[in-house]
Amino acid sequence: MKNKIIVVNLIILLLLSAIFKIAEQNAFDFIINYAGTIVISVIINLLISLYFYLSKNKELAKIFLLSNGIILLVGFSTCFAVEYLR
Repeated sequence: MKNKIIVVNLIILLLLSAIFKIAEQNAFDFIINYAGTIVISVIINLLISLYFYLSKNKELAKIFLLSNGIILLVGFSTCFAVEYLR
């Protein structure tokens, strides 16, 4: 369960980056859309983490918080890499 949470979040980022890359008008649109997606993903994970923390399942809460760090690291690195490779 622990590894699946992080893997699912990374797969979601991968799919969204592919969708935005296909549908983009220009690099700025890609960066804005993808950054917005990253922010929404982080907010959702924070809310899920808070829920598990309040329901006394601190192990899952920690995993969702860790997942946020990975989303931020991978997501924003992807934004900058796509812009740099243009």
